[in-house]
Amino acid sequence: IRYTQIIKNLLLNNRHLIVTGPTGTGKTVNLMDVITRGMTEKHTSLIINFSAQTSAGQTQMAIDDKLKQKTRKDFAPPNNKIMVILLDDLNMPKKEKFGAQPPIEIIRQWMDFKGWYNLKKSEKPFINIQNLIFCGGMGHPGGGRAPLSNRFMRHFHLINYTELSEASIISIFERKVKHFLKSFTEEVKDNISIFVKSTLDVYKEIQENLLPIPKTPHYQFNLRDMSKVLQGVCMTSVKYTTNKLECA
Repeated sequence: IRYTQIIKNLLLNNRHLIVTGPTGTGKTVNLMDVITRGMTEKHTSLIINFSAQTSAGQTQMAIDDKLKQKTRKDFAPPNNKIMVILLDDLNMPKKEKFGAQPPIEIIRQWMDFKGWYNLKKSEKPFINIQNLIFCGGMGHPGGGRAPLSNRFMRHFHLINYTELSEASIISIFERKVKHFLKSFTEEVKDNISIFVKSTLDVYKEIQENLLPIPKTPHYQFNLRDMSKVLQGVCMTSVKYTTNKLECA
């Protein structure tokens, strides 16, 4: 709730922001919730998912397609709206041979000059683009994620998410499991806390002992993995119970 309120206040005051932190702490969920449901009627949204293969041209075209020409050189979102653009996995684009990330550089060009060159016309004139707000979500550098340049970062407010406490994790997953197993007997419901706590203990043990090393670089575990395990057990239990009732 606190993170969401800070994000909302910044965006409503036309401030650019970047949210960073460990995987599975709710960065993208919070950003998407704010830009799709928490903004005013004068705001519109655009979501762009970055990957290692994203190019500057793809990024520019995704934004250009949502703009409307106001004058010969001025473009803006339709109906005088302000467009909030979410750049997810912001630091994923691959670096080129000189160390720059082209999709990041095209965004930085807008930050510095409030526009870029119109690739749709043969003479490629410079166009001014108005009423954009950028917000980005990214993990900490490492494992394919590159650190962003200070020339780019200076334009943004930076918000860092921290790992959830054990009490918060248990509270979140107990609620989710109770929702799945609400039709089960009290005997089953009484063991939900033990079930969640045991799963969390196994998750912590895996994180401590199954580390990413050159032999096993894919050993990258986060709360999404724990969520999948609990959801898989719950869904299997619900299907099994449903089948038994249908057979009866």
